[in-house]
Amino acid sequence: MSVKHVKTILLVTAVLLSTSLILFKTITSKNESEVNQSGVVQPPDNVDNSTKPEPPPDNVDNSTKPEPPPDNVDNSTKPEPHQIFQSIVPELQQQTQLSLLLPGFVPEADYVPIYPIVSPATSENKYEIMLGYTEDCNGGTACRLGTISAERLTLAAKELTGERVDLASGITGYFVDATCGANCSDATISWDHKGSRYTLGIKAGKKETLVKMAKSAIAARKIGK
Repeated sequence: MSVKHVKTILLVTAVLLSTSLILFKTITSKNESEVNQSGVVQPPDNVDNSTKPEPPPDNVDNSTKPEPPPDNVDNSTKPEPHQIFQSIVPELQQQTQLSLLLPGFVPEADYVPIYPIVSPATSENKYEIMLGYTEDCNGGTACRLGTISAERLTLAAKELTGERVDLASGITGYFVDATCGANCSDATISWDHKGSRYTLGIKAGKKETLVKMAKSAIAARKIGK
């Protein structure tokens, strides 16, 4: 075989190899393009879905919800009536059937001696307490600070009048201002609750003072029935 023939065979072989390589690259590129245009490849059917979150069960335990307070609330935590009333509680309990609603706040009582004096008018259905500056005060203007009273309501009881005031526990009070001439009368605040009418009076007292006194009486521990 001549050298010319050998060169021809080599040239043809090279051309064939080059053509085959070009065809291979073209086919590969086309397949990749088709894969890219077809979208995301679907996952196989045997995918483990056990890690998906489960919906909450229907029988949710609601036992952690706050419960309403019981009816039998311990009243021992309530504030006590003012200490000046301790000496007259036994006497009042013997004379009246009403609950004793005595205030925890009494004007001047924390720095001036105030003496509670049970009125002779106290009976089974009412009580009256005079607040005096002396132990033997008989109601005179000079020695009297004010009064505390309660009475059982009857069908003949008149409606309360005066300036309406919101007190504690949804109770409405009625304030009546003092009148002054030669002397000043008591300013009063009154309210009805559970079949009884309660009245607090302070000589020439301010509304703010009487409201504070009334709220302390409502909030304090009741004594008796």
